[in-house]
Amino acid sequence: MTCVDVPLRSQANAMSVLFTHLLGDFPSPFLIGVMNDTVGEAVAMLVLVGWLTWGWLFWYLAWHFAV
Repeated sequence: MTCVDVPLRSQANAMSVLFTHLLGDFPSPFLIGVMNDTVGEAVAMLVLVGWLTWGWLFWYLAWHFAV
C-alpha cells in the first residue's frame, strides 16, 4: 500500500481484493474438481500443494523486498 498515493489507497485495496477473488476464490473449486475427475485425487492434491508453495514463495519474496 505504500507504493500508492494516499487518496488512491482504498481503491487500490478494493482492486486487490477483487482480483484476488476473481482469479483465486472463484475458479479454484471448479478447477480442482475437474483435475480431481481427470487425473485423480492424489495428483490433484499434489498440484494444489505445489501451487500453494509458489504462492507462499512469491508472497515471501514480495514481503522481503518491500521491507
